Amino acid sequence: MYSKEEELARRRVKKKKGFYSHLAVYILVNLFIFLVSFPDNFINFDFGPALPWGIGLAFHYLAVFGFPGSGILTKEWEEKEYEKELRKMNKRSELPKPNAEEKEELELKELRKNWNDKDLV
Repeated sequence: MYSKEEELARRRVKKKKGFYSHLAVYILVNLFIFLVSFPDNFINFDFGPALPWGIGLAFHYLAVFGFPGSGILTKEWEEKEYEKELRKMNKRSELPKPNAEEKEELELKELRKNWNDKDLV
């Protein structure tokens, strides 16, 4: 039915969705606990459930997204960065080039933007 790549992409999206749901529930529950304990005393906030649950949430993040920066300087990372730079360059090359009059007008606007009365003699 689906190709291997499509199936892998679907699984990854499902894992990411699961993490974001976990994060939302974590925030809502701990916000509720904070608001319930707030009228009594701010210092009285119960970190009992928040701390271990936060550690579990961190492990869930690592399972879904991996350790931040772990893929840097690999051949795959280098290829992705190369592709990103090419896309950026292609987007810039698709923009219309200003003619001589427009270019001069842009330079004048830039000079006016940086105008300072102290520059006058």
